Amino acid sequence: MLGIFSKLLDINRREVERLSKIVEKVNSFDAKAKKLKEGDFAKKTQEFKDRLGKGETLEQILPEAYAVVREASLRAAVNLSWASGRGMSFRYKLFTRSLIPLTLPRLHHPHSTR
Repeated sequence: MLGIFSKLLDINRREVERLSKIVEKVNSFDAKAKKLKEGDFAKKTQEFKDRLGKGETLEQILPEAYAVVREASLRAAVNLSWASGRGMSFRYKLFTRSLIPLTLPRLHHPHSTR
């Protein structure tokens, strides 16, 4: 029984290490994403589509795309929270997690209506 538990922990550790590298890449685009103006988000979406069309893979653009979507969702959440008269809440994380799976497949499949 202890052997199975050890294997699970080892698998978990490897997955955390793998994801940590991706998180570092995402965070490396953070400053660049923060500098974007409101109108730049649509341009970045088109840029990502163009890059995919030129042969880049979704995995290659994913860290930058995630950073851009995270920044856009943070701004939207801030705008919503100020408009409602409430401060920032945990809903921001839920909003971000909901937005990314909806946005990234559209980059990969430009004719998707989902």
